[in-house]
Amino acid sequence: MEGTDLRNNPRKYGIIIPKSGNTNYMWYDKTGNNPKERNKKIRKVNLLLNELGIKHELNSLFETEEVTKLNEKGIILVNLPPWGVNNPPLGLACLSEYLKSKNIKVSVFDFNIELYNKVKKDYSNLWHVENKNYWSNDNFFNKLLSLFSQEINTAVEKIVNSNANIVAFSVVDPKERLAIEIIKRVKEKRPGIKVVLGGPACATPASRGFFEERIPELVDAYIVGEGEETLSEVVDKINKNMPLEKVHGVIVFKNNKENNLLLREPLKPEEIPSPTYNDFDLSQYGDVNSLLMEWSRGCIANCSFCIGKIMLGRYRFKEPKRIIEEIKYYVKEKVIKRFTVVDNLINGDLKKLEETCDLIIKNKLEISWSCEGIGIEMPLSLLKKMKAAGCNEFQIGVESGSDGVLRKMRKPYTAKSAESLVRRAKKAGLKTEIFIMIGFPGETESEF
Repeated sequence: MEGTDLRNNPRKYGIIIPKSGNTNYMWYDKTGNNPKERNKKIRKVNLLLNELGIKHELNSLFETEEVTKLNEKGIILVNLPPWGVNNPPLGLACLSEYLKSKNIKVSVFDFNIELYNKVKKDYSNLWHVENKNYWSNDNFFNKLLSLFSQEINTAVEKIVNSNANIVAFSVVDPKERLAIEIIKRVKEKRPGIKVVLGGPACATPASRGFFEERIPELVDAYIVGEGEETLSEVVDKINKNMPLEKVHGVIVFKNNKENNLLLREPLKPEEIPSPTYNDFDLSQYGDVNSLLMEWSRGCIANCSFCIGKIMLGRYRFKEPKRIIEEIKYYVKEKVIKRFTVVDNLINGDLKKLEETCDLIIKNKLEISWSCEGIGIEMPLSLLKKMKAAGCNEFQIGVESGSDGVLRKMRKPYTAKSAESLVRRAKKAGLKTEIFIMIGFPGETESEF
């Protein structure tokens, strides 16, 4: 700019030049034209040229640290509404931690909590579980698109303007329609960005069909089952421009058909991530004094109505000493002493459960926690130990009082053992809740 009319007469053009810093770069004006906004525009142009395969160079005047990062490849993990609003999503926290351990650049965008906090005064009821059908009903969903149009557009821009070359969505009923809408808008603005879907809505051909029928060309990969290792390999293959069909745990829909799914072995207990939740602002969530934890993964059962086994595989309980270290971390670093253990069942390995309780008591960790289990036999002594270790709520999947119905459900327990567990849990002083299914297929009037 030296010697030019712009440089000699900046006021003529409305330019303000700071007294210090790189004046060739740091100028701004009252319209909002400033280095930060110019970098955003450069980012858009840079990404578009990369996607089109056009060789280019950035003007050296703009080569700040922020801009030189534009060519770095990374992934943005997105949580869509509706979802829980009391705690950060554990699934995305685990994925982020695992990918970072593989030196993959990760950012996390919890659009669910961002939207909820903006509209909760008038529309918090839309996040109540009994109202989830509003998000999956075509007519009402179109009204939601109009109602939250500005917020959705802002979310799309956030994804588009990220440095990521891959965007991954966790999808589960009833998030499918919003996922499709956002994917369409993101791909319209950045055609070259890769889209990966994971979660329960990807677990079966029928659930994937919802996306394959509506956006067959826009999803690059569906992750089936446990996500960490599979997503890590997907990112690596995409960055190397390699095909994804041979990646275990991945479905690719191409030429109107899916590839043959290659099953992936579940992570070993020691490989399951310990999330730090550093990607999340905990103050934005409804219960700032609690966090979600995972003590085990998978399930010992294979119930006829559940995809838990498909999603998470065989049952694995973390080493109790490691669980204690996680608790200590949350207590010290996050000042959290209340936890929800979100495992499919806490009582899949009674020996390790008891050892975990023993260590909580031994380390004098003054915490409280809740959990779920199934109706198998458990000794009263262990239930009392759970209480002493801080368990204040035990939700038990009884499902039915009929052994015939339980067999149809493929449950690994009887009505008698479930009743025994409920009675013992109450005797141990645990707040006890039960789950019951009414009208299961094949249930007779006498079984009911």
